[in-house]
Amino acid sequence: MEQHDIALLVSSLGIGGAERHMVALANMLAERYAVHLVYIKSSHELLPDIDCARIRSITCLEAASGIDVRAVRRLRGVLRTHRVRLVLCANMFALLYAQLARWWQRRRPVVVEVFHTTVISNWRARMLMLIYAPLLWFGAHLVFISTNQQEYWRCRRLWAPRIHLIRNGVDLEHYACEEIGDLGRRFRSEHGIGVSDKVIAICAVLRPEKAHQDLLAAVARAHAAGYPWRVLIVGDGPMRQAIEASAARLGLSGFVKLTGMIRDVRPALAAADAVALVSVAVETLSIAALEAMAMARPLLMSDIGGASELVVDGENGRLFPPGDVEELARCLVWLWNVESLAAMGVRSRERAESSFSLSYMGSAYEALIDDCLRASDTVLRS
Repeated sequence: MEQHDIALLVSSLGIGGAERHMVALANMLAERYAVHLVYIKSSHELLPDIDCARIRSITCLEAASGIDVRAVRRLRGVLRTHRVRLVLCANMFALLYAQLARWWQRRRPVVVEVFHTTVISNWRARMLMLIYAPLLWFGAHLVFISTNQQEYWRCRRLWAPRIHLIRNGVDLEHYACEEIGDLGRRFRSEHGIGVSDKVIAICAVLRPEKAHQDLLAAVARAHAAGYPWRVLIVGDGPMRQAIEASAARLGLSGFVKLTGMIRDVRPALAAADAVALVSVAVETLSIAALEAMAMARPLLMSDIGGASELVVDGENGRLFPPGDVEELARCLVWLWNVESLAAMGVRSRERAESSFSLSYMGSAYEALIDDCLRASDTVLRS
């Protein structure tokens, strides 16, 4: 059976939701297609997660900044050399490069944009969207990853000739750990966390929009009310010093553990009683939230993007308005008093199994790619 050449294009291989989504997708699609993984900027943290035995080529464009003409030429060379039929882009910056590179192709590949953004929090990002949005008009397919996101952008008239909905998925087998209890106990012991301590974990890059300091402020309020949550912060980033300073100022230094970046988050998730994701922007259908659900952990999420598609409030977690520290603190108190967080976690796992499996996501992308290639062949024959 002929394997069509397709390219997956992402801004970088740094650790982030869109990037991890694209790597997982590349590994899955390599079973059916000749996959070429291309990343624009020189950030390589996710390289070890790539199935190099099956991916046909991996190329870093080594873009300096913004629109790097040499990087566009390198991408054009990849598309031409491998006779790429379709380019799957993660977010708008990758779409910009794809549209520029395909313009000079004799046989232009189909472009599919997988859009990971919902709420945009600053003026610079809004200005960029005004530039990026027209790129969708030139024959691109637009994939939304949550129903809420699709409705949000429909109301704001983000348009493409063909629009699709494919929700993110999680590798249920990878996170179905039979030794979850042992993993959690070992992690707690190694990081000085007591067996009876109640732990709320947050797995996210330490950036302003992830709102780690909101969580710390809410935890401080819960402490004042007599609910001494410990906080496990998994990740690293530019806000680390500010987060450590906030913990000290709030009197939480002894209750907050920053682990830095961890490649395998399963032990940290196993050590947590619940997982919080408290972003004020950007989140659409969080990979970190799906991993927590697959590990049977209750979720505490800001009601942004697709959070309400993951959390049934009061059943497998709680939702609160983004940026509302008082309500977040009340949710922490509510979670502390839940009779069985473990039972709530089981409902999280069941929800992941019913609607958010990686295999379902992969099958949906395969169907989309096949349809795009068939339509392209029909146009060429006519």
